[in-house]
Amino acid sequence: MLSKLFFLCYNLLWFLVTPLLKKHHRMKQGFSERCVQGNWQTLPQEQPIDIWIQASSGGETYLSLELLSYLEEKQSAKHILCTSMTSQGIDLLYKGKKDFLEMWAKKYQKPAPYIYICFFPLDSQKIMYNAFLRAKPKICILLETELWPNFMKMCKQFQTKLYIVNARITEKTYKSYKKIQTILTEIAPHAIYATREKDKELYAKLFPFTQCQCMHNMKFDTTYKELCLAMQQDTENNQEHSSFPCFPNDTAVFLFASIRQEEEEMLFPFFLKLHEQKKQSIIILAPRHVARFRVWQEKFQKTSVMLLARSNFNQNHCFQAGDIILWDQFGELKKLFALADYAFIGGTLAPLGGQNFLEALVYGIIPHTGIYLDNFLWTFETKTQKNLVDLHLLILHKNIQELEQSFLALPEKKVKEKVKEKAKIQVNFKAWLKTYIGDTKKIMQTILADL
Repeated sequence: MLSKLFFLCYNLLWFLVTPLLKKHHRMKQGFSERCVQGNWQTLPQEQPIDIWIQASSGGETYLSLELLSYLEEKQSAKHILCTSMTSQGIDLLYKGKKDFLEMWAKKYQKPAPYIYICFFPLDSQKIMYNAFLRAKPKICILLETELWPNFMKMCKQFQTKLYIVNARITEKTYKSYKKIQTILTEIAPHAIYATREKDKELYAKLFPFTQCQCMHNMKFDTTYKELCLAMQQDTENNQEHSSFPCFPNDTAVFLFASIRQEEEEMLFPFFLKLHEQKKQSIIILAPRHVARFRVWQEKFQKTSVMLLARSNFNQNHCFQAGDIILWDQFGELKKLFALADYAFIGGTLAPLGGQNFLEALVYGIIPHTGIYLDNFLWTFETKTQKNLVDLHLLILHKNIQELEQSFLALPEKKVKEKVKEKAKIQVNFKAWLKTYIGDTKKIMQTILADL
C-alpha cells in the first residue's frame, strides 16, 4: 500500500513537471529522446540490449567508456546501450564510440559490439516503461550516485539485474533515502560496489539484502591510462606541431580550472592582483559552466584589464606574456594542463564537492585546491601508503588568502629544469596510483559473467 501511494505521488509529480522541463535550458536539448523518441527508435526490436550503462553527466561518461574498454572478443556483436542526461555526456559518448570501434578493429577479427547512444529517459513510469519495453535490457549499470525509482522498478519488472558501480552516497542523501527505505528495498539492486568503506556501510543499511562491496574508484584506472599515455608524449614537441594555441617558452602559465559560480567573488580580485604583479606571465580562467562565460566578460569590462576570449583566436595563435584569457571552449582542459606551469582546481574554495584534481598530476602539475573535496575523499583513504598531500603532490589552501599568498610567491619565468620536474612528478604519481588500479576490470568481468 505504501509503495503504491509513493509511486502514485512520484508519477504525479513527473506529470506536473514534464511540461516545464521541456522549456528548461538544459533538459530541452534532446527532449523528445528523453521521452523515448529519437535514437530510442533505432534499437533493434528482435534483439534485447545486453547491457545498459547509465552515466549522469560528462565526468561519469568517461567511466562508461572505461567499462566498454574491457569488452573482449567473446562479447562480439553484443548490444550495448549507453545513456547520459547531458548533451556534453552524449557528445563524449559519440567520440568514445568512435575510438572504441577503432580499437576493436585493431585487436579483433570478429564484429564489434553494437553501441547505441541515447539520452536517459525521464523517470516517469510511462516513459521508463516504454524505454524498457524498447530495450529489454538483460543487465543495467548505474554509475556513481543517482537512484531513479521508476528505473529501478522497471529493472525488477523486466527481471533485469541492476548493478550500481563506483557508488557514492553522502550522509545527507542517505537520510533522504532512509525515509523511503521500505519502497527502495522492494526495488533493490542486485549488487553495489562503493568507493569508500563508509559509503558501503550506508548502502548496506539502505539495502540490507543486497550484496555491497568496496572497490577502488574507477577514476584511478582512467587516470592511470591517461598518465601512461601522457608520459609517452613530448609535450613541447606537440606544442610546436599541433594545431593548438601556444605560449612563449620563457613565460609561466597560471591555469585556474573548473571555476564555479560560488568562487567568483573570491577569485576576481585575486586575478586582478595576480595580473598586476605577474606581468611576465599568462593567466587562464576556465569556468566549469558555459553560462558563466558572459559573467566573467562583464566583470572585466568594468575594469581597465582586457580579458581575451579563447574563441576569438585561431588554433595557431600564440598568446603573449601579460595576457589574461577566458578559455571559453570545452574539451581543451587536458591540453592546457600539459602546457601550464601552475594550476588551481575550482569547486574547492566553497562546499561544492570539488573537481577532479588528478588530471593536473597526469601532466606533471602539482594541483592547488581549497579544502572542500568531499567528492574526492576516496583519494585520501590510503591505508597502505601516504596520501597525495603527504607526498607533496597536492597543495591544500584553507582559504583564498592562503591561495593568493602561495601563487604570488611563485616564480614567473619557466626554469630550465621544468620538463624534468614534470617528469619526476609523473613518475611519483604513477608509483602512487599503481596500488589502486584494476578493480574496474574485475567488476566488469563479474558483470559480463552474468550475461
